[in-house]
Amino acid sequence: GRLDIAGNVAVVDDEGTVRWASTLPGYADGYRPGAESRTAMDFLEDIAASPSNRLCVECLSLLDGDESFCPNCGYEFP
Repeated sequence: GRLDIAGNVAVVDDEGTVRWASTLPGYADGYRPGAESRTAMDFLEDIAASPSNRLCVECLSLLDGDESFCPNCGYEFP
């Protein structure tokens, strides 16, 4: 996967599917259910407040929030 930053922030898996995106309304079609009514600040608040939206920086997998290591790549969190 990769982390794309080009005006918006998006997590894209190796197949090209957007797994998570910080977008403004109107650009969210296909990103995730209900995203159309969200703003970029809503997504940033989700990341800051909800551990379920954490990302592993090594493989960009979404995490549940209670892991001590990434179940995808094995990276141990500090």
